[in-house]
Amino acid sequence: MIDSKIPYIEGKAIPKPEAGQDTDRIIPARFLKTLSFRNLGQQVYFDERFKDGALVPDHPFNGKYTGATILLAGADYGCGSSREHAPQALKRFGIRAIVAPSYHAIFRENAKNIGLPTVTVSQQDLDYLVQAVSTAPNLVLTVDLRDKQVLTGNLNFPLDIPEEMRQAFIKGTWNSLPALLANKGLVDLVLEFNQRR
Repeated sequence: MIDSKIPYIEGKAIPKPEAGQDTDRIIPARFLKTLSFRNLGQQVYFDERFKDGALVPDHPFNGKYTGATILLAGADYGCGSSREHAPQALKRFGIRAIVAPSYHAIFRENAKNIGLPTVTVSQQDLDYLVQAVSTAPNLVLTVDLRDKQVLTGNLNFPLDIPEEMRQAFIKGTWNSLPALLANKGLVDLVLEFNQRR
């Protein structure tokens, strides 16, 4: 059985701190016509990462921050439409946690449902982290959901996350699949009842 617990996330970070990054920027609408989320990671920020068919070398999602698992994002991250493709694309690109001053509520819930923690820090702390990562791209951060802090070296920054969401990640209950499988008989009974109505 897969362990769904996410007490912390550790790794390098991608700084992309501009405010109001909407879901259409994260994953352009033309990539939504898919039967599977499998390849969405390749299209994340596509219209910014590629110009006239060529890779934009200085885009944060290209090159310099390869292998990063934490995204440092701007305020109201994930605003716009409610498409679940945006957090899916980020996760399939390799992002395992997002740190921002604020989020669009639906984006945040969609991210939680796929095991992608979205934590908030103050704008001042985000600015510091962005500067640190921009100066040292191999800097390792830890997003610690247990102690509610973002750590790097001997520095720590308080983070916030709704308590119910935090507990879901720590306990592994964000993933409803194990509960559904454990109660398959009851699920089948409910489905049968609904079909007869």
